[in-house]
Amino acid sequence: MKNKIKYNSYEGMGFIESLIAIMVVGVASVVLMRIAASTMSDAVENERIDKMTQYAVEGANMAENIVQEFYEYPTSSDAISFFNKIAPSFPTNIKCFIPDTTNSGVFEFKKDDDFKILTISSLTIETINIHREDFEDAEIMTNNVGSGFFRYACFYPYTASTDKQINVGIVVGHLASEGTYTARRNVKHYIYSTVIPLR
Repeated sequence: MKNKIKYNSYEGMGFIESLIAIMVVGVASVVLMRIAASTMSDAVENERIDKMTQYAVEGANMAENIVQEFYEYPTSSDAISFFNKIAPSFPTNIKCFIPDTTNSGVFEFKKDDDFKILTISSLTIETINIHREDFEDAEIMTNNVGSGFFRYACFYPYTASTDKQINVGIVVGHLASEGTYTARRNVKHYIYSTVIPLR
Protein backbone atom coordinates (compact mmCIF):
# COMPACT_ATOMS: atom_id res chain seq x y z
CA MET A 1 0.00 0.00 0.00
CA LYS A 2 1.21 3.45 -0.97
CA ASN A 3 1.34 6.34 1.43
CA LYS A 4 -0.51 9.46 0.28
CA ILE A 5 1.39 12.69 0.82
CA LYS A 6 -0.74 15.68 1.83
CA TYR A 7 0.51 19.14 0.85
CA ASN A 8 -0.46 21.89 3.27
CA SER A 9 0.85 24.78 1.12
CA TYR A 10 0.22 25.91 -2.46
CA GLU A 11 3.02 27.02 -4.74
CA GLY A 12 1.58 30.01 -6.64
CA MET A 13 4.63 31.27 -8.52
CA GLY A 14 3.11 30.76 -11.97
CA PHE A 15 -0.09 32.53 -10.93
CA ILE A 16 1.73 35.65 -9.69
CA GLU A 17 3.87 35.78 -12.82
CA SER A 18 0.72 35.60 -14.93
CA LEU A 19 -0.83 38.51 -13.00
CA ILE A 20 2.32 40.59 -13.48
CA ALA A 21 2.32 39.82 -17.21
CA ILE A 22 -1.35 40.83 -17.50
CA MET A 23 -0.65 44.11 -15.67
CA VAL A 24 2.33 44.90 -17.94
CA VAL A 25 0.26 44.20 -21.06
CA GLY A 26 -2.59 46.35 -19.69
CA VAL A 27 -0.31 49.31 -18.95
CA ALA A 28 1.36 48.99 -22.36
CA SER A 29 -2.01 48.90 -24.14
CA VAL A 30 -3.19 52.04 -22.28
CA VAL A 31 0.00 53.86 -23.29
CA LEU A 32 -0.39 52.74 -26.92
CA MET A 33 -4.05 53.82 -26.95
CA ARG A 34 -3.08 57.27 -25.65
CA ILE A 35 -0.41 57.59 -28.34
CA ALA A 36 -2.94 56.54 -31.01
CA ALA A 37 -5.55 59.02 -29.72
CA SER A 38 -2.99 61.83 -29.62
CA THR A 39 -1.85 61.01 -33.16
CA MET A 40 -5.44 61.04 -34.42
CA SER A 41 -6.10 64.37 -32.68
CA ASP A 42 -2.93 65.86 -34.21
CA ALA A 43 -3.93 64.58 -37.66
CA VAL A 44 -7.38 66.22 -37.39
CA GLU A 45 -5.80 69.47 -36.16
CA ASN A 46 -3.28 69.45 -39.03
CA GLU A 47 -6.11 68.89 -41.50
CA ARG A 48 -7.97 71.91 -40.07
CA ILE A 49 -4.86 74.09 -40.29
CA ASP A 50 -4.28 72.96 -43.89
CA LYS A 51 -7.91 73.81 -44.74
CA MET A 52 -7.53 77.24 -43.13
CA THR A 53 -4.40 77.93 -45.17
CA GLN A 54 -6.26 76.95 -48.33
CA TYR A 55 -9.19 79.25 -47.43
CA ALA A 56 -6.79 82.13 -46.65
CA VAL A 57 -4.97 81.91 -50.00
CA GLU A 58 -8.32 81.59 -51.79
CA GLY A 59 -9.59 84.64 -49.86
CA ALA A 60 -6.53 86.67 -50.90
CA ASN A 61 -7.19 85.85 -54.57
CA MET A 62 -10.87 86.77 -54.18
CA ALA A 63 -10.03 90.08 -52.48
CA GLU A 64 -7.48 90.93 -55.18
CA ASN A 65 -9.99 90.25 -57.97
CA ILE A 66 -12.68 92.36 -56.29
CA VAL A 67 -10.33 95.29 -55.56
CA GLN A 68 -8.84 95.21 -59.09
CA GLU A 69 -12.36 95.44 -60.52
CA PHE A 70 -13.18 98.37 -58.21
CA TYR A 71 -9.95 100.06 -59.31
CA GLU A 72 -10.80 99.57 -63.01
CA TYR A 73 -14.35 100.92 -62.53
CA PRO A 74 -13.91 103.55 -59.78
CA THR A 75 -17.22 105.29 -60.47
CA SER A 76 -19.39 102.26 -59.64
CA SER A 77 -21.34 102.68 -56.41
CA ASP A 78 -19.64 99.64 -54.83
CA ALA A 79 -16.16 100.95 -55.72
CA ILE A 80 -16.92 104.40 -54.30
CA SER A 81 -18.32 102.87 -51.10
CA PHE A 82 -15.34 100.51 -50.74
CA PHE A 83 -12.62 103.14 -51.23
CA ASN A 84 -14.43 105.57 -48.91
CA LYS A 85 -14.55 102.92 -46.19
CA ILE A 86 -10.82 102.13 -46.36
CA ALA A 87 -9.72 105.77 -46.62
CA PRO A 88 -7.60 106.98 -43.67
CA SER A 89 -9.66 108.10 -40.70
CA PHE A 90 -9.09 109.06 -37.10
CA PRO A 91 -8.58 106.96 -35.14
CA THR A 92 -6.80 104.74 -37.65
CA ASN A 93 -8.93 101.65 -38.14
CA ILE A 94 -8.75 98.50 -40.21
CA LYS A 95 -11.92 97.58 -42.12
CA CYS A 96 -12.74 93.88 -42.54
CA PHE A 97 -15.01 92.77 -45.40
CA ILE A 98 -16.46 89.31 -46.09
CA PRO A 99 -15.29 87.82 -49.42
CA ASP A 100 -18.05 85.78 -51.03
CA THR A 101 -18.97 84.10 -54.31
CA THR A 102 -22.27 84.70 -56.09
CA ASN A 103 -24.33 81.87 -57.58
CA SER A 104 -22.83 82.73 -60.97
CA GLY A 105 -19.27 82.38 -59.60
CA VAL A 106 -18.47 86.10 -59.38
CA PHE A 107 -16.43 87.30 -56.40
CA GLU A 108 -17.89 90.08 -54.25
CA PHE A 109 -17.90 91.42 -50.70
CA LYS A 110 -21.01 90.42 -48.76
CA LYS A 111 -23.56 93.18 -48.30
CA ASP A 112 -27.16 93.97 -47.49
CA ASP A 113 -27.81 97.61 -48.42
CA ASP A 114 -24.13 98.31 -47.80
CA PHE A 115 -21.06 96.16 -47.20
CA LYS A 116 -21.04 94.04 -44.03
CA ILE A 117 -17.84 95.08 -42.28
CA LEU A 118 -16.01 94.87 -38.97
CA THR A 119 -13.98 97.83 -37.77
CA ILE A 120 -10.94 96.90 -35.67
CA SER A 121 -8.07 98.90 -34.22
CA SER A 122 -5.34 96.37 -35.06
CA LEU A 123 -5.08 93.08 -36.91
CA THR A 124 -4.58 90.69 -33.99
CA ILE A 125 -6.43 87.61 -32.80
CA GLU A 126 -7.54 89.44 -29.65
CA THR A 127 -9.18 92.30 -31.57
CA ILE A 128 -10.79 89.88 -34.03
CA ASN A 129 -12.23 87.82 -31.14
CA ILE A 130 -14.04 90.88 -29.77
CA HIS A 131 -16.46 90.34 -32.69
CA ARG A 132 -17.13 86.61 -32.11
CA GLU A 133 -20.89 87.14 -32.41
CA ASP A 134 -20.38 88.25 -36.05
CA PHE A 135 -18.32 85.24 -37.15
CA GLU A 136 -21.31 83.21 -38.36
CA ASP A 137 -22.12 85.94 -40.92
CA ALA A 138 -18.66 85.34 -42.40
CA GLU A 139 -18.92 81.53 -42.55
CA ILE A 140 -17.44 80.10 -45.74
CA MET A 141 -20.19 78.33 -47.68
CA THR A 142 -19.68 75.57 -50.23
CA ASN A 143 -22.78 74.71 -52.27
CA ASN A 144 -24.92 76.37 -49.56
CA VAL A 145 -23.37 74.14 -46.89
CA GLY A 146 -21.41 75.71 -44.03
CA SER A 147 -17.75 74.77 -43.77
CA GLY A 148 -17.36 75.50 -40.05
CA PHE A 149 -14.79 78.22 -40.86
CA PHE A 150 -15.14 82.01 -41.20
CA ARG A 151 -13.13 84.41 -43.36
CA TYR A 152 -12.54 88.18 -43.44
CA ALA A 153 -10.45 90.36 -45.75
CA CYS A 154 -9.10 93.16 -43.52
CA PHE A 155 -7.85 96.28 -45.31
CA TYR A 156 -5.39 98.76 -43.87
CA PRO A 157 -6.10 102.46 -44.58
CA TYR A 158 -5.45 103.43 -48.21
CA THR A 159 -4.82 106.89 -49.65
CA ALA A 160 -5.89 106.97 -53.30
CA SER A 161 -3.67 109.91 -54.26
CA THR A 162 -0.39 108.36 -53.08
CA ASP A 163 -0.68 104.60 -52.52
CA LYS A 164 -0.01 102.18 -55.37
CA GLN A 165 -0.95 99.13 -53.35
CA ILE A 166 -3.30 98.06 -50.58
CA ASN A 167 -2.17 96.02 -47.58
CA VAL A 168 -4.64 93.34 -46.59
CA GLY A 169 -4.78 90.58 -44.01
CA ILE A 170 -6.98 87.55 -44.65
CA VAL A 171 -8.31 86.19 -41.35
CA VAL A 172 -9.58 82.60 -41.30
CA GLY A 173 -10.84 80.95 -38.14
CA HIS A 174 -12.59 77.82 -36.93
CA LEU A 175 -16.09 78.63 -35.66
CA ALA A 176 -16.00 75.93 -32.97
CA SER A 177 -12.65 77.09 -31.55
CA GLU A 178 -11.68 80.04 -29.39
CA GLY A 179 -8.86 80.73 -31.83
CA THR A 180 -6.41 81.90 -29.19
CA TYR A 181 -3.93 79.01 -29.15
CA THR A 182 -3.34 75.72 -30.92
CA ALA A 183 -4.24 72.74 -28.75
CA ARG A 184 -6.57 69.76 -28.84
CA ARG A 185 -9.91 70.66 -30.40
CA ASN A 186 -8.81 74.28 -30.76
CA VAL A 187 -7.15 75.86 -33.78
CA LYS A 188 -5.59 79.29 -33.66
CA HIS A 189 -7.07 81.84 -36.08
CA TYR A 190 -4.94 82.15 -39.19
CA ILE A 191 -3.88 85.59 -40.47
CA TYR A 192 -2.45 85.66 -43.99
CA SER A 193 -0.90 89.00 -44.95
CA THR A 194 -0.62 90.06 -48.56
CA VAL A 195 -0.36 93.14 -50.76
CA ILE A 196 -2.75 93.98 -53.60
CA PRO A 197 -0.97 96.01 -56.30
CA LEU A 198 -3.16 98.54 -58.10
CA ARG A 199 -2.40 98.58 -61.81
